[in-house]
Amino acid sequence: MIFNKQNCDNCVHLFINNGINGVNKVYELLTSFITKYEINNNLDEYRSDTKMIFTVFQDTFGSELTKNEILTCMDKDDIDDQNEYENHMTVLGNIQYVLDHIDNVDLYNPDKDFNLNCAYVFSYFNKKKNELNELIDTMNGATKVLSSLKTTLEHMNVNMTEINTAIIDTDE
Repeated sequence: MIFNKQNCDNCVHLFINNGINGVNKVYELLTSFITKYEINNNLDEYRSDTKMIFTVFQDTFGSELTKNEILTCMDKDDIDDQNEYENHMTVLGNIQYVLDHIDNVDLYNPDKDFNLNCAYVFSYFNKKKNELNELIDTMNGATKVLSSLKTTLEHMNVNMTEINTAIIDTDE
């Protein structure tokens, strides 16, 4: 995926209309952004592109839809869920900080707060992407096990039918 305004807008639209596929597209967009700046040192473009990617983060993961989904799914008595929610709210604050300062920060020598806020956001999304990949791998493994179990049960059903038929035939 090429990092550009159209793809940023498409990611937000997809996220709002198709949750999990939208999340994957946001991660693809983030990877595209990072790749672009591994080879491009144009700081004027970096400023506008950073604003675009952080706006995507804000419009997706910071949307009311996402906040409501988190609050609906979390167990308010579970400390892990509470910590997850607090971390999510912290990253949203970091996103807002970057958006508030990106136009004026000296990109050749950014201040410590700007660096920390950017680093936290990228670290958070990298961690979430890894967790999502682990979950996908787990679900794929579970799908294989369930598929194998389905095949085994189908074979057992065929065998039971054959046994029942044989028993009926011997009784007659």
